[in-house]
Amino acid sequence: MNKISLIHSLIKVSSEIQTYLVNYLEFHKSEPREIKKENYLKLSPRPEKREELPKPFQKEDTSAHHYTILLKIAEEQGNLIKPVNRRVHPLRTKAKCCRKCKAPPEYLKNHGFYRPKKSGRVYPRHTCKICNAEYAPGAGRHKPKHICPYCGYALNPKTYRKNFVVYFCERDDCPHRQVHEKGNRYSEKDWLFDYETLSCKLPSGKKKLERIKNKNLLDIEMTLYVECGMSTREVVKVMQKLYGAEIVKSHQIVLNHAEALANHLSLNEDLLPVPVSDKICEDETYLRYFGRWGYLFRAYNPETKGIIEEYFSEHRDTKGCITLNKGVVEKYLKNCRDPEFDLISDRAPIYEAMRKYFKKNEKAKIDLYQIKGIFDEPDEKNAQFRSEKQCIERSFESLKSATKRRRNFGSFRGAQIFCFLHKIYYNHLRRHSALENMPPVPLYLHSGKMVTNWNELLQFISEKQT
Repeated sequence: MNKISLIHSLIKVSSEIQTYLVNYLEFHKSEPREIKKENYLKLSPRPEKREELPKPFQKEDTSAHHYTILLKIAEEQGNLIKPVNRRVHPLRTKAKCCRKCKAPPEYLKNHGFYRPKKSGRVYPRHTCKICNAEYAPGAGRHKPKHICPYCGYALNPKTYRKNFVVYFCERDDCPHRQVHEKGNRYSEKDWLFDYETLSCKLPSGKKKLERIKNKNLLDIEMTLYVECGMSTREVVKVMQKLYGAEIVKSHQIVLNHAEALANHLSLNEDLLPVPVSDKICEDETYLRYFGRWGYLFRAYNPETKGIIEEYFSEHRDTKGCITLNKGVVEKYLKNCRDPEFDLISDRAPIYEAMRKYFKKNEKAKIDLYQIKGIFDEPDEKNAQFRSEKQCIERSFESLKSATKRRRNFGSFRGAQIFCFLHKIYYNHLRRHSALENMPPVPLYLHSGKMVTNWNELLQFISEKQT
């Protein structure tokens, strides 16, 4: 009866407590021997973290000794290695030596055939008696694309994304798992795009500024369209009431003028100065075009209150973030400065992936500080960089106020043109109260007058070209 009551009481408790009780009754310990051997994490403690990192894998760690050294070691241990006694079958591979220890063909023996899955051809294979290396000459095996720097084994692709493929180390005893805080496997990303082809510049179009007949009204059109945030049809109504119906006949003329101006400014953007600093804020916002969502990446200078670079993309991904920061790096090199800066952003994972990409390819030295959202609990890091983060949020408010009336752009190209013109307006024409009613990057003509409108901006570019 005591055993039956004990069994009933064990059934009522949880399965985990049952395991502890059974182990204690059998082994007089709370952890069984089998679990300790398998290092089961649920019942046994996590392995202690190493104080020092292991030495990264080097090519010299796998280089084999010469076959003469291996023969001498085997002879000292009493294991004499004799050449192969070939009676009937000669060496099918006809190799001159072992690729690993350089042993002559007398120590190579036939070891079946190798048949790749793709080609289906049959290749003879041999094995070295000294170093036990197997080779199939002529098979042309591909070398692994990525190798784990901790254990030296090949990485296998596991995660496939649009712009990259993630390779993982499959070895359970890899030293990286003991070093990592969470015991994760070592991983690397293989990016599926060319860094040199990425560009933040506005693509060139067919519209040219020289074809505009009446350039005197261009300043008023861009003031209403870019600065005041009116739609193109509203700009046409205002222009027709002020100057007559013959001045601007349709809204397409306003769009053509905006594209022509954007093309001209994009070709001469290098003439416009953009100062950089040790701190940069980056964030992204949403703009709607043709019923879809587009994403505007922005790099902001919190010291000068100016926009360093912008990039309008169809997707909010790591590729767009890398494209933006490539433009930022080019701005640093243009100012004769090393691309080393502190990056302040939100908790989006694309910024950490971007930082690892630039660190691996040695494009820039970026120290990333990711700030929590507005409604999270404040901490020291948030309090330190909260003011810089609010600056870029305030810059997005000025953009949203300019796009609020139109609500939607007719095309992706139209959204690109408007964002580019708004960036030029924000940096060189828009006055800020925090800067004593001055633009972030003021421009001055040869006469000493500060640039205040679009016509004077075109005059500044023409003076720089001469």
